[in-house]
Amino acid sequence: MYNDEFDKKVETPEYTVMLLQGYMMCFWYDATTTLQVLEQSGRSGWLFEQIFKQVSELKNDFEVKRFMLGLSSLIEPIEMPQVISDNYQTIMKVLVYLS
Repeated sequence: MYNDEFDKKVETPEYTVMLLQGYMMCFWYDATTTLQVLEQSGRSGWLFEQIFKQVSELKNDFEVKRFMLGLSSLIEPIEMPQVISDNYQTIMKVLVYLS
């Protein structure tokens, strides 16, 4: 659903952050399945690029908390796609920045 919304190219900063929060909640509830779907659709790299771009633009506490919950769920020892392994250090820096 979030992939389809991004495909519509409705790109306001607020809408983009809201959609990214949706991805963060997907990570929180089921990181394994979410990562599998992202890998299958070829969107993993693109999504993490969007996340890293938006982190410094978060304005509300609830946004920060959702990003923290979503990204922290990637710290679990689950099988990770290569994009996570490649960006692990950046993910940790983002979590530190958000805290």
